[in-house]
Amino acid sequence: STGVHLLEKKRMILRRTAVAMRAGLARGPVRGLRSVAGTQDGAEVRKFSGLDWAGAEGEALRRMHDTRMTAIQDELRARHGRADLTGLRVADIGCGGGLLSCSLVALGAQVVAIDPVQSNVDYTTARVSEAHSQAQAATAARQRFEARCTIVEELLDKEGPGAFDWVLSLEVVEHVADRDLFLSSCAKLARSGLVISTINRTLKSYALAILAAEYVAGIVPPGTHDWAKFVQPVEIERAIHAQGLHTDKVMGMVYNPLTGGWLQSPCQTDVNYILFASR
Repeated sequence: STGVHLLEKKRMILRRTAVAMRAGLARGPVRGLRSVAGTQDGAEVRKFSGLDWAGAEGEALRRMHDTRMTAIQDELRARHGRADLTGLRVADIGCGGGLLSCSLVALGAQVVAIDPVQSNVDYTTARVSEAHSQAQAATAARQRFEARCTIVEELLDKEGPGAFDWVLSLEVVEHVADRDLFLSSCAKLARSGLVISTINRTLKSYALAILAAEYVAGIVPPGTHDWAKFVQPVEIERAIHAQGLHTDKVMGMVYNPLTGGWLQSPCQTDVNYILFASR
């Protein structure tokens, strides 16, 4: 019976592979994912409404986060000669479980975090307060942090173009309904810099980010990602260059299954990567 079960599981994976490949290839490399609901994808909202950010489901992002922040601080040093964000207004688009917001506040930024899921907004607010639990630090952090339950195009309508010095959106664009609207809205909000991290749409990313991560190693739950919605760097560039930004750097991030950690790799952008752009 075990052999039959394994055979059926392999057949299921192969069927999902074929469906995802056909869907992704049919969409082509440069077309956005359109929806009358704008950038918000109802199925993705429901999925992330039930995510346990404090448990095993949030562990994959926690493992990646130090590498993401090292890349971000390296870019800050290269552009500004310092690795902090003191005095800058920064947007965290799709704050999720609050990892990025906590780091941005710690770097001295005035942060506005948004997410379409109210429970994520509440969790991020509590996480920022907890990370700065000493009385004086907590008061300063609250004064520099605000979380809103909204989506990026609504934030743009409310705040206007160039409202933020830096706009960051990490591991979000592959979950939205309208990719081009999402990216153009992020770009319009950014006065100086834009940071997007996501997963490339390649055969390698399907093998590693879906088959291996979801169905073999169990790093993230099955169904977390849709390969057809993974985003190639050229697709990001097409959308943000149209809004007056230029690409500064695309840095790959590589998972080490032996240590469970992540490394930066400028040559390996075919799975996870982080893109830096500026005006």
